[in-house]
Amino acid sequence: MKKIIILMFLIMFTPFSVQAKQYNWENVVVTEANTAFVPDLAFGGGKFGVLYHDSRNGNTEIYFNFIKKNGEKIGNDIRITNDPSDSMDPNVVWNGTDFGIFWRDSWKLYYARISTGGNIILDKTLIIEGGVHPSVVWNQKAEEYGLAWWGDEDTDPTPGGARFVRLDREGNKLSQLIPLNSVNGGGYYRPRIDTDGYGYGVSWSDMRTCSGACREVVFAYVNENGEKVGTDEVLTSTGAEHLNAMVWNGNEFAIITYGNAGISLTRVHKDGTLLQFSPLTGNPPFNNNMGLAWDKDHYILSTIGVSITGDNDILVANYGRIGNIIGEYITISTSNLQDYYPSKPVIAGGDIAVSWVANLYESNQNISFAKAHNSQQ
Repeated sequence: MKKIIILMFLIMFTPFSVQAKQYNWENVVVTEANTAFVPDLAFGGGKFGVLYHDSRNGNTEIYFNFIKKNGEKIGNDIRITNDPSDSMDPNVVWNGTDFGIFWRDSWKLYYARISTGGNIILDKTLIIEGGVHPSVVWNQKAEEYGLAWWGDEDTDPTPGGARFVRLDREGNKLSQLIPLNSVNGGGYYRPRIDTDGYGYGVSWSDMRTCSGACREVVFAYVNENGEKVGTDEVLTSTGAEHLNAMVWNGNEFAIITYGNAGISLTRVHKDGTLLQFSPLTGNPPFNNNMGLAWDKDHYILSTIGVSITGDNDILVANYGRIGNIIGEYITISTSNLQDYYPSKPVIAGGDIAVSWVANLYESNQNISFAKAHNSQQ
């Protein structure tokens, strides 16, 4: 039944076909388990780290893999969790010394650390009671994590809003857990977080408008002490806007949304002032599978699009600060079946890399990875 529901959801959000040039991005199979889903990707210590959830042994657990900078897989799959409940929502970031791993288990959020040598140096640690959909960023200047999620401060199984806390490398709380949304908008809408090096921008979707019937994108800023600054601002007004991704671009926070306005770029000052809300150029495929990164002077967007053979491919494109496409969409996946769930693009020197689920729901489903030199370097 779960598979049918997911397939119906994917059909509802089938992307439009888009013209994309095929470059020679060498694809690497990260894991051959045909039960692996939703990878996240990070780079540090000269290696990529791929985190995903996998039900190869019946229960959904969190797994991790290393990939060399040249794209070669290192060693075997590393199992992070082993418990009776499902572990999902994987998030991984490089914290300057090792990889920080976050996930949810039932209605709780957990944290662990793994060294570049593959050793778990901090085992499963409970950090949040009553939460789902974590989103995390490492603040290099402050040497701390900023963590956002959708939940409550208690164990209520129907979490009510966007939340935030600062954490150190050991998972200790450096600030109070605070709610960010002033209105309980209902639903489970994944927040996104990034840092300007001082405080944190957090964005999410909720249904506070139209008497709870319209979904819009909301933004809040948290200062370096973990205190919400001002009010949470509704950024969109189309009646149906969903949050896809968010990054700090050096001047303001940039958010990718999909909805009645198509695939759009929203730029917002940290004080909540809306600077731009307009469709991306270049005919981006309409879907809810997108990742975003900022590389010096342009965005890198990962997404999915329908090829001429009718299957979904993983695409990458470069965009300017105001949402103007630079060049064209590039197809990076090579399977002849359905590819979904691209990770955010990750920058490693002059290279960019993306991970995704290849051959969705087929016997050879797997987590794949590809990298190439960034043409804008």
